[in-house]
Amino acid sequence: MKLLKYIFFSPIDILLVIFGLIVYKIYKYNPYFSYKSMLRLFYIYGNSVTEIINKLTAENSKPNYLLISNNKNENNKKISNLISEKGYYFFNQFLKNEQLNAIVEITKKYKFKLRPTDQLIKNSNYTIKETFFDPQKPEAVLYEFDTNDLIKHKVIQDIILDTRIYDISKKYFKSEPFFDHVGLSITSDYNKYSNPDSKAAQLYHFDLDRPKWLKFLIYINDVDDSNGPHAFIEGTHKSNQIPFSLRSRGYVRIDDEEIKKINMTKNEKIFYGKAGSAIIEDTIGFHKGNIVKKGYRILLSIQVNSSMFGIKNTKYNMNELDKNFINKSKSFGDFFKYKF
Repeated sequence: MKLLKYIFFSPIDILLVIFGLIVYKIYKYNPYFSYKSMLRLFYIYGNSVTEIINKLTAENSKPNYLLISNNKNENNKKISNLISEKGYYFFNQFLKNEQLNAIVEITKKYKFKLRPTDQLIKNSNYTIKETFFDPQKPEAVLYEFDTNDLIKHKVIQDIILDTRIYDISKKYFKSEPFFDHVGLSITSDYNKYSNPDSKAAQLYHFDLDRPKWLKFLIYINDVDDSNGPHAFIEGTHKSNQIPFSLRSRGYVRIDDEEIKKINMTKNEKIFYGKAGSAIIEDTIGFHKGNIVKKGYRILLSIQVNSSMFGIKNTKYNMNELDKNFINKSKSFGDFFKYKF
């Protein structure tokens, strides 16, 4: 019934997306209803919808000679090509030890927001609690760092200024990249004897906040089979590689058994890595975090877009930024223009 509704209303959704594109061209934001229409059209027609919207909203790539040496530039091109082919690229060592240590120290002194579990939401019996993370006595599956608090820290600002993030994204989009979001979370072993928690992204799903983007997922502690390695189904970022039978169900989490039934697990990649390793991923492809059976996983996530068409764009306060960051960011062209 839901699918028939999507198909029946798709001509209206096309008109609403066109209206949203006109608004975006003029004001660089779009009405929320045009974003919802993009979603519904994706459920039916797949990546062809987002690819068209991306072409119409992406901004022409601008030359930037200050950032990258020719050698690194060529390596970043190879990385972007591999992401285009597989949907991901794995870095063994993306962050330095001093950066990792600084982030770990930040997590020890911060009151995280606890994301309610599936069970709590089902029972309508929860409040958003804030507390320090105690690995011996976890109180939730997912502990989330507020982005406005996170962006204040110099180590985070320095990481965002990593030229690889800018340049790989630019080469992957073949257009100007724009910084969107940075997040930090801790996934605990709170539900190690339970089913995967969908609110903690432990079931397969695709993301679709924008027409095109990349996520830089960075392990802050060592991650092995026991503490929630990230998983991705290779190739599902490509046009119509998410089966219609799953895509047409909408923006939902998919149980592992359903993935196995249609033999998608043959292309499943599970990423184990030392602290500082990173997965660069086009998360329109199917992905998830595995259950943490023992210990915890700390993950830093950075998102870069080809445009800001999609969900509402929230901006950060320049007053919270280090002067060094502000000065350096000017050499990144328009990378930060929609966020600060």
